[in-house]
Amino acid sequence: MRSLVIVSLIFAAAYLLTLPVFSTRWSFLGLRHLFLSGTEFLLVGVLLGARGLDLLPEPVLRALDPVTHLALGWAGLIFGLQFEHKMLRVYRLRRYLRSFGQALVTSVVTSLGILWLLPRFLPGLEGRALVEAAVILGICAGPTSPSSIHYFSRIFSIRGRVNRLLKFIAAVDGIPSVLLLGLFAGLSHRFVDPAADFSGWVWFAAATVLGVVLGLILVSLVALDFRRDELLLFVLGMVVLAAGLARYLHLSALYVSFVMGVTVANSAWNRVEVHKIATYAEKPIYLTFLVLAGTRLVIDDPRVVALAAVVVALRLAGKLLGNVGWRWETDEPLARSPFLGLALLSQGPLAIVLALEFDYHLSAEPAWAGVGSLVVSTALVAVMMSEVLSPLCLRWLYPRRLERGRGGAR
Repeated sequence: MRSLVIVSLIFAAAYLLTLPVFSTRWSFLGLRHLFLSGTEFLLVGVLLGARGLDLLPEPVLRALDPVTHLALGWAGLIFGLQFEHKMLRVYRLRRYLRSFGQALVTSVVTSLGILWLLPRFLPGLEGRALVEAAVILGICAGPTSPSSIHYFSRIFSIRGRVNRLLKFIAAVDGIPSVLLLGLFAGLSHRFVDPAADFSGWVWFAAATVLGVVLGLILVSLVALDFRRDELLLFVLGMVVLAAGLARYLHLSALYVSFVMGVTVANSAWNRVEVHKIATYAEKPIYLTFLVLAGTRLVIDDPRVVALAAVVVALRLAGKLLGNVGWRWETDEPLARSPFLGLALLSQGPLAIVLALEFDYHLSAEPAWAGVGSLVVSTALVAVMMSEVLSPLCLRWLYPRRLERGRGGAR
């Protein structure tokens, strides 16, 4: 009963704060410029958790695990619903490949850097746990938050072709990370269940097939002529089913729901209505998820802050390196700045979802017990640092004198 009351209060507060948190017209004395995607709610979770007021002790948090998995599944569905094949064909294949490539370069640079530096922060960490921690932080470093570019495009009145390119990159560069998460969950399945007879590739294929099947079921349900509130129940029920099955099978709820969303986006005749319904409840669920994620955050350990700063620096280097290639792209004659990657520093919600998904997937592994909270906290603190630094980088990349002129990047 206590869990139900607490989550109801958190969800109600998240619903009431949705408008001011995500509005571009509320400044909060300048704080809105620092946190663009509600990540300050992670600090609310710290306050309510065991390291704060202890209003959400560990037993209650374990009871609220289904709520967190619901948010993971909802995030996957929302992300997958964006990729309808008719819209994807608007741009050339090489534009997608270059966007995916810069995300992979960022992940590789971050992973290699962490693999080399992490033993210096955590002596004794070695073997599989070290590799997993480096891979996880690298995958979480890949995506970019579109909210940063969209928000400051309005605040700074940024226009132009380069701005549209950056919005495109931020919209699609989370795909490699989600696919890598699904692959990681499949290939590491034997660590969770050593007695499993199936190979990791079979589990990855099973997660993909499960997402497609659930997507087709949802398509058949939403094809019926129901009111919006009834369709919302169908969507909510399928997300709960997808997340529950993924948890039971030790698969990635985010990946399964992502595949389900892609299936619906390319199969349902009323896909736009489904997307509107899913988006309707997105922000309250997301803010609730941030509060619950914040209860896992360790911010009183100096190693976490130092590692997070290293991750931000490595990620920035990866973004700069990965986006240099746009200078030679004939279709983007204005993207000549070697510092284009500065505009992609903000990580945002997907990185937080990925970090929590990894933590759930590896929680049963003994080697992860001593390092899991530190790795997840590092990823979350790095997101908050990126949110603070992102406006400064965008402000430098789009100087005022150019805004009043061409409105392009240097």
